Parts: sequence; C-alpha cells; structure tokens
Amino acid sequence: MLRTKIVSENHKSVFFAISLLFLFSLFCVQSVRAGELHFVLNGKSIHLKEKPGLDLNEHNLGVGFQYEFNNVYKNWVPFLNAGGFSDSFEEPSYYVGGGIVRRYKFRNQLVNFHMDAGLTAFMMTKSDINDNEPFPGMLPMVSFGNKYAALNVTYIPKVSDHRNATELWFMQLKVRLGRL
Repeated sequence: MLRTKIVSENHKSVFFAISLLFLFSLFCVQSVRAGELHFVLNGKSIHLKEKPGLDLNEHNLGVGFQYEFNNVYKNWVPFLNAGGFSDSFEEPSYYVGGGIVRRYKFRNQLVNFHMDAGLTAFMMTKSDINDNEPFPGMLPMVSFGNKYAALNVTYIPKVSDHRNATELWFMQLKVRLGRL
C-alpha cells in the first residue's frame, strides 16, 4: 500500500513537471500570442491484433493540453502538447511534445469543417518501456473537426518484439478553450 502511494505521488509530480514545462514553453515562444489553447481528453485506443490471454485496456482516460500556433505557415499548423493517460496495461503514461499538421478546410453554408494530417513528436514515459525513463517518439496523426472541437487520431505501430506489443489507433477529443 505504501509503495502504491509513493508511485502515485511520483506520477503526480511527473505530470505537474510536464504541465509546467508545457506552460513555460508557451510563454517563451514569441508568436504564441496568436494561437489557440485546447483541452485534450485522452480516451480510446483500438488494438488491431488481439493477443490470446492478454486483456488490454482500451479506455485510456487522461487529460492534456494542445496549443496550436496560428497562421505561421499559411495552411500548416505547428503545435505543442502535453498530457497523461492510463495506458493499455492500466499504468500511467505521460507525454510532452509537438508537431505540425497540414490543415484542409471544407466550407459550405452549414458546415465549417477541417481535416488535419501530419506528424507528432514527443518524449513519453511508460512503465513497460525503460522502467518509466523518458523515450522519444514520432507518429503520424490526423484530426477531424471544426474550430470548437476535433477528434485527434494517431496510429501507433508495433514498436518492439515484446510478446505484448501490438499496433493500435489512439484517439483524443480536443476542445477549444480560447485564443492566447
């Protein structure tokens, strides 16, 4: 019980440090005043190849933030992000990173819809990879939505020969908080 409490407190400290780093990076970047802050609800994964006898968590609840820089490269949208969630093994996982997406806008009289496609790069911690030591990664991502909310979808390939490794789709709900 004591070990669980210590581990839980360490994860809270890691998430707090990641959040501070994210907020600090927002204020250090000159063009940050022109962008938008989003709340991210981490929530769903779909494992593509089920492993016999392995019950993987597909309800990856957690929260985060995404900051999108506005009009830096015409239809290209760079972003910073940070957050945490419960991973496939129901262990806490944290990330901080950024990326860039190409925004495709679809407009008519009733709908103001966009699709983003690009890459996200990050530093992450996971209990089953390097015993929670941060590791880098880069993944493809797409996002579908409007200026108020969007669904972020990331493809995660099988990255090791470990018997529990599997490829999956990871989804987040992104909700606009406002301009900074």
